[in-house]
Amino acid sequence: MEAPPTLDAFRGLFSESSDPRQWPHVTTGVTYLRAIPVLAELLGCEATEEAVFERRRTSDPDEYAATMLRATRSEWLLIDEGYPPPGRGAGWERMGRLASCAVAPVLRIETLGDEGIALGLELDELRELVRTRVAAARGRDNDDNTDVILGA
Repeated sequence: MEAPPTLDAFRGLFSESSDPRQWPHVTTGVTYLRAIPVLAELLGCEATEEAVFERRRTSDPDEYAATMLRATRSEWLLIDEGYPPPGRGAGWERMGRLASCAVAPVLRIETLGDEGIALGLELDELRELVRTRVAAARGRDNDDNTDVILGA
């Protein structure tokens, strides 16, 4: 959750493109143009791209994430365990703490398929992997006894 190192990298956060050559063009998009003043108000800075980026760059990553998450006023977060890959994201428990709301992981069936294929599992073995992981997800300690949520 570190701040982007450059203004163009910041712009890239508003794009689905991973190609840095596309990021300068983000500034002409309606969503970006509307986002800057909204973000500026939330962050308490001047309503310019440079001021918003500077505030993002100099903010504590967890405080910034908490500000963004809490501004949504979400009561629940359902966090996809399949993306980003384990070890690359904040984790669903941490996201819940930052958002200050209830949180639960979502088990993605297709990532289990990818895992099974990478392991060279036969179809019956793959089915067993899915059954085992779903059962494990259902057995998690849930404070409110909610059912496991499966996504595909």
